[in-house]
Amino acid sequence: MLKEEDDYLNFLSLGYKIIWNEYRIYFPIENGDLSVIYENQRVAKIKFKKLSVQYKDGLAYLSQEILSNVSESNIRKAIKLIEKNV
Repeated sequence: MLKEEDDYLNFLSLGYKIIWNEYRIYFPIENGDLSVIYENQRVAKIKFKKLSVQYKDGLAYLSQEILSNVSESNIRKAIKLIEKNV
């Protein structure tokens, strides 16, 4: 990661007691994903249907890292339910 990116993260976390480690996750965002994200923000809804497979895989991976007690299959099922707007 660039020094500017580190500086930006440190700026965002100002006032919080965060201890950074060297573990980094690179999250794939394609141009098509970015337009879907903007549309979701504009309509204040989360729609996954038009997001790339790589984006959804990255989201599943991050979810599994955060929710270590939830299985990968359950996370993928939850993403499928969100895609169906259930």
